[in-house]
Amino acid sequence: MQEPPYVFKKRSSKFLIIGAADVRLPGIIPGTCGLTQSNGFLAMQAFYYSIKHIEQLLDVEFNTIFMDFCFDEIRANSILQPLFQPGGLIVVDSDGHDETFSYDHVIAVVGDNASDMSTILQGFLKLFNIPQISPSSTSPHLSNKALHPTFLRNVPNDSDQAAAMVKILKASAIEKFSLIYSTSSYGLSGS
Repeated sequence: MQEPPYVFKKRSSKFLIIGAADVRLPGIIPGTCGLTQSNGFLAMQAFYYSIKHIEQLLDVEFNTIFMDFCFDEIRANSILQPLFQPGGLIVVDSDGHDETFSYDHVIAVVGDNASDMSTILQGFLKLFNIPQISPSSTSPHLSNKALHPTFLRNVPNDSDQAAAMVKILKASAIEKFSLIYSTSSYGLSGS
């Protein structure tokens, strides 16, 4: 039996907050998942901890769905599409009961941690004016409000980080250093 692509927690609410991160690495076959990575698992735990804290502060409950995209665009699209189509996304609660949600239940999305996956999320969320906040997507591309009007983040983008690093190097009179980068959108966006 294949695992569902989400973890659903039902509450007595019509509102839904979605968490999204890459808990597992991509699988060998596109659209599948591989091994669990600790950062993704910690992101999921932080999401549930934060929701619990907000519920206690506001004396309100939210339904939550945590989606694991596994750094896979095919998987991300296949998980998200039903939420924005007629009939909605059908999820199964811990008691085995079906619950259906559509985009109009979603009040916010927290995640993804990776800029590429956040860009995919924005492709859906901006069409329905659903806010998205990412704890670690740093691509400067996501700062373009014309393309990503509902995207928010709580970390500086790569260009700002690179500029700050250069200022530190100059202020410290460091003349020699090593630079390691990757050719992904993450590695190239701070150039």
